[in-house]
Amino acid sequence: MKTSGFLALQAVWGVVLVVFIVGWLMGKKLPWVADERSAFVGLAIVGFAACTFALLTQVATINWLDPFIILGCLLGAAAAYVIVGMLMGLKLPFVNSYRSAFLMLTGIVAIKFASATLHKLVR
Repeated sequence: MKTSGFLALQAVWGVVLVVFIVGWLMGKKLPWVADERSAFVGLAIVGFAACTFALLTQVATINWLDPFIILGCLLGAAAAYVIVGMLMGLKLPFVNSYRSAFLMLTGIVAIKFASATLHKLVR
């Protein structure tokens, strides 16, 4: 698949992610989301898939010492910490329910998206 195909797939996946987040936060009943835990797991799956698609489009040309790339790695590690911690039942700071974990993960995804977009603009 060429880069343009990956970019189109990334754009579609991004729209799915936004619709999922906004729909759930507005209280819409989504057919595959039964409770807060399933919404959190769904966001984790869709978010990491979107990140993977973005990474695959530029894996050969990434400058791993670029500050934007370092920020993206740190945000990805923070997201993984929240996801694994919640699924394993660990006590996390500032997170006491799947709803608060969903909101924290949404914030991490939003910051990561803004950082990636800014990186594309200044590069």
